[in-house]
Amino acid sequence: MKKRAWIIPIILVLTAAVAAGIWQSGQPPKAIGTLMQLKEGVWPDNDYTKGIPRPEGEVVRGWIDLEKGYCYIQMTSVPDPEGYLELLTQEGFEQAEGASEEVSSGYLMTKGEKSVSISWSGDQGDMGLYISNQAVR
Repeated sequence: MKKRAWIIPIILVLTAAVAAGIWQSGQPPKAIGTLMQLKEGVWPDNDYTKGIPRPEGEVVRGWIDLEKGYCYIQMTSVPDPEGYLELLTQEGFEQAEGASEEVSSGYLMTKGEKSVSISWSGDQGDMGLYISNQAVR
């Protein structure tokens, strides 16, 4: 259970973001509370994504939580999520945690103080990235 505990905060943030309505298509980026919406369809260029390889696929939405200090990016049409783990490993990231089941997978990769939590489900190529500049252990 401890290995999967990091998934709970991600689900709570997703639920709060949906309730706050930050995913209205066609709207310019805006701040809602402590969440700064990122531009749809574009891989963000910020302090969080610096040094993180861009996965293949389409960026659907994302935000930065200014209070909690993380960046979340939701993607679709990612052809090989497991290949992305290998790409992170080639960039010097190490697997801190990981679990893979028939329906979903989730991994925590770290490099120094940077942490990337990756989760995906099914074979649709949907993937979420939770990036922090603070080591998550």
